[in-house]
Amino acid sequence: GLVQDCSRVTPDGRELRWRLAAANHGGGLAKLPAQGLVPFLIDWTPSSMPHPSQVAPTGCRLASLRAWHPDPPSVEQILTALGAGSCIDGGVAMAPTARLEATLETPKGTVTLK
Repeated sequence: GLVQDCSRVTPDGRELRWRLAAANHGGGLAKLPAQGLVPFLIDWTPSSMPHPSQVAPTGCRLASLRAWHPDPPSVEQILTALGAGSCIDGGVAMAPTARLEATLETPKGTVTLK
């Protein structure tokens, strides 16, 4: 999609800038590739601040990432082409609607985001 320039002000008053390659990102899941299961691209180089991963709080670990979609082979083909085919634990499962489920191990226990 088209590239959009984005920004926000951080809690300490600095501007964090990035470029987002997902022009249809605000149009809802139906407008996104594979109903949102295919990752979009973010370019952090416009920002003079450190990459967000370098300053984010630590202590959490992604334990698993699961996905469901009405057409699993089509999603798996796209993910594989992007080099992300092994990111979904057990592959994409069949379901009437697309959805993701992430399980995190945190200092306060396991949390599942649905």
